[in-house]
Amino acid sequence: MKDLFEGVYLKHQKNGESICFIAGRAGETRFVQVITNGTVRQYDGAQGFCFGEEGVAAELPGVQGAVRYGPLSPLRTDIMGPFRFAPGMECRHRVLSLGHSLSGRLRLNGRTCRLDGGTGYIEGDRGRSFPERYT
Repeated sequence: MKDLFEGVYLKHQKNGESICFIAGRAGETRFVQVITNGTVRQYDGAQGFCFGEEGVAAELPGVQGAVRYGPLSPLRTDIMGPFRFAPGMECRHRVLSLGHSLSGRLRLNGRTCRLDGGTGYIEGDRGRSFPERYT
């Protein structure tokens, strides 16, 4: 469906520094956002960025490198709780990993961020609109 959106939030932390990626699509439009301590960059299209349960790899202007993930730690139950059965929900939220180990490095505008021994987190959303408010 054209009006659907889907996004994955990938957080990488070590020693007070966070590097996050939001990879998503809205309809046919794909994008990647890179969020660091103090900056947000958006790249239209998904070229130069790939991710999966094993990790991420980036070859974007100002952001290059790869980070491998240790075993993911998903929730035992669906985070949506009983709302997962409600028809017509605007959005479905999921947590893929509450915490996993990291190894690798990312280069941000010429500065290398070593993430060996850091912690990662992954969540995702998909639906027809993102809720304005939560109950």
